Parts: sequence; C-alpha cells; structure tokens
Amino acid sequence: MTVQLVLLKSGEEIIADVREIVDKDTEKPMSLVFINPHILTSSGDTLMFDPWIPLSDSRQFFIPYDWVVTICQPVNHIVEEFNNQFGENNDSQSNSIENKSDTDFGN
Repeated sequence: MTVQLVLLKSGEEIIADVREIVDKDTEKPMSLVFINPHILTSSGDTLMFDPWIPLSDSRQFFIPYDWVVTICQPVNHIVEEFNNQFGENNDSQSNSIENKSDTDFGN
C-alpha cells in the first residue's frame, strides 16, 4: 500500500492508496487507481478524512494521468492516521483490483 497525496486538475487534494495500472504487453502506464480516496480537511487541530465521492459504493477509482497535477508523500502522522482508519487490516475496504496488472505507485 502506498498512501499518497494527489492534486487533481480540479483543485481537489486527495489522499489515497495510489496504484498504477500498467499494460501487461507494452509495460506502459495506463492510468492510476485511487483505493479508498478521501479529501483531507482540517478544522483547527482536528484532521478529517471525508469520502471523495460520498454517494458511491465504489472504493476504487480509475484516474487518467492527464487529470493529475502532482503526487507527493504525506507527512508520517497523516499516513499513520490514514492507515489506522482505512489500511489493509481494515475489513471495510477491498484492496484488490480485478482484471488489471497493478503495482504500488512509487515502488
């Protein structure tokens, strides 16, 4: 799992487990997958993870590269909190991506 902060063209700042979909034949990157994406908001000293698309049951979203402005590593305490709430050991999320070759982003 690679938790990343992503800035989209829309101006949204997303925190998610980010994976890259690679074509098995050409080994070229095709798109990104955000697993369990959330918008990171703060109010005073309180940090909140709001669902990115709250009316969807999906936990995986395929994002074309041309919608991504930049990707960066969050500070450690944000990664730890994200993992505590939505990490691999949390039964409320599925970390599998069906019918695609996927790799952790940045590895």
